[in-house]
Amino acid sequence: MKKSFLDKRLNNVGARVEVIEVLAISAMLIVFCLALPILLFGKSLPIENQLLIGPMVNCALIFGALNFRGVTKNVGVICAPSVLAVSVGLIGFMGVYAMYMIPAIWLGNVALVLSFKFFHVHKKVNFVATATIAIVAKVALIFGGFQLLVLMGAIPTGPAGAMVLGMGLYQLITATVGSVLAFGVVKALYRKNEKAV
Repeated sequence: MKKSFLDKRLNNVGARVEVIEVLAISAMLIVFCLALPILLFGKSLPIENQLLIGPMVNCALIFGALNFRGVTKNVGVICAPSVLAVSVGLIGFMGVYAMYMIPAIWLGNVALVLSFKFFHVHKKVNFVATATIAIVAKVALIFGGFQLLVLMGAIPTGPAGAMVLGMGLYQLITATVGSVLAFGVVKALYRKNEKAV
C-alpha cells in the first residue's frame, strides 16, 4: 500500500531515534514555554515572551513537521505551547479571552505543520515558498479567528485592542523568524538527507 504524504519525513531514522526526537522537542517546548520566560521576565512581560518564545515554538513546529512520520506525533507540539502559556498566565494581559483563541491557534499551528509536510516533504517545493504559504495560512487562521470572535462580541473592544498585535503582526513576525531558524537547523543537520527522501 502506498504511503501518503503524512507518513513521509525529511530525515529517515529508526523508530527509537524518532521517539527520542519527539521527547527532545517536547522537552524543548516545555523549557521555552515555561522555564525560560519565567526565568527571564517573571510573568509580567507577555509581549516580550511572545516575541522571544514564538520563533522557537514555530521552529519546533516546522522541525516536527519535517521529521515526524504521520501527524499524531505533532499533536503535542501543535497544542502544548498555547495551553502552557495560558495555564501559567504568561499571556495574562489578554486575560480569559486568550483561552478563546486557543482553537484558532491550534488551527494555525496545524496549517503550518501540514503545509510543510505537504509542500516541502511530499511535493518537494523549496523551503522559502513552502514557508511563505505556511506562514500566510497560519496568520490568516489565527487573525481570522480573532476577528470572528471580536465581531461576535466574545472579545470586547478593550481586550481586543490589547490583543490585536499579538494575534496579527506578532504571529507574522514569530512565524517568519521561526521559519528562518528552522531553515538554518535543516541546512545544518539534514543537508545530506534531503535528496534521500
